[in-house]
Amino acid sequence: MKPRSFYISILTICIVAVFSGCYSPKNRSNSKLSKSFTRDTIQVGYTYWWPHSGPFIGICGDRYALVFTGEINKINKPKKESHLLVSSHKMIIEIEEILTVRNLEKNKYQQQQLLSSNCCENLDLEEGDNVIVFCYEYSGGYSIPGQNSILKIEDSNTAIVKSIKKYIKADQNPLVLKDDIVLWKQYGFEKDLTRIIACKQEIKK
Repeated sequence: MKPRSFYISILTICIVAVFSGCYSPKNRSNSKLSKSFTRDTIQVGYTYWWPHSGPFIGICGDRYALVFTGEINKINKPKKESHLLVSSHKMIIEIEEILTVRNLEKNKYQQQQLLSSNCCENLDLEEGDNVIVFCYEYSGGYSIPGQNSILKIEDSNTAIVKSIKKYIKADQNPLVLKDDIVLWKQYGFEKDLTRIIACKQEIKK
């Protein structure tokens, strides 16, 4: 007859095997996205010549067409060509969360997980950076108006993302951002935010 310790050892091995089979490490990049995104790519323009750039453009705050958070997947930096005034960079961004979106005449967002745009040089961004991106409507399609419309963030829970979510939830009423002026001053958008708040206050009179 085999000793009791032998059966205890066999039982322990079986338990470990069962629990090992049930566990599998999560894929960080796909576990959150696979349920709602497709691996397609949406093409977005880059209107670098617009006079305003960033989250608060226009006199009273232009309507967003598409705002999202994501991670820079790839940046292709072409060689500078002397005959070109602007050297564009092909940027691929992996979308993490859509904050707001409008389907436009020439662009309809269909759950694409990747966004591609020919962005200009002088973007202080690298592959792997987390960003929040602001797209507006131009000629019936989505467009990123200048480098200030792609902001580097720590993660999707950072303060400016929460501020933008609050702004969007309020149907882009800038009065809800009165207490966030100091926050946006850190990013250089104090004057822009103050302008659209003043515009809204004047309209309400």
